[in-house]
Amino acid sequence: MRILLSLITFSLLATSAWADDAAPQTDEDKAFYALGMVLGQNISVFNLSERELSFVMMGLTEKVQGKDRKDLESFQGKLREIAQERMKAQAAKAQAVGDAFLATEAAKPGATKTESGLVFTSIKAGTGATPKATDKVKVHYRGTLID
Repeated sequence: MRILLSLITFSLLATSAWADDAAPQTDEDKAFYALGMVLGQNISVFNLSERELSFVMMGLTEKVQGKDRKDLESFQGKLREIAQERMKAQAAKAQAVGDAFLATEAAKPGATKTESGLVFTSIKAGTGATPKATDKVKVHYRGTLID
């Protein structure tokens, strides 16, 4: 088992630095590479460490080879729990980044922060009467995200 784990870890390290000649060449190779990318995207919520990824690779390899050694259903709850914990951690990190971004933008000259947290900067103030709640208005704006 340790030998298999070592081999998988080595192969992961070796394939992460592919040379151009080792990259998928045929359409079939590229399709299987795409399958790997899809699987990776589907499990990205777990934010796997290299060690954890090696266990995922081991499980994938053994399942494909027909070596069912574990009762998969008994781990469904644990996987759900891990996914939820890691999603919460990622959300907290994203919230902190977003809060820092808003604070920076709100501190810029001319920026206005509304009660709801929206930060905006008027480039050119309109002239004329202030619209009523029942009026229709036309605005020109550019919304941006952090990135």
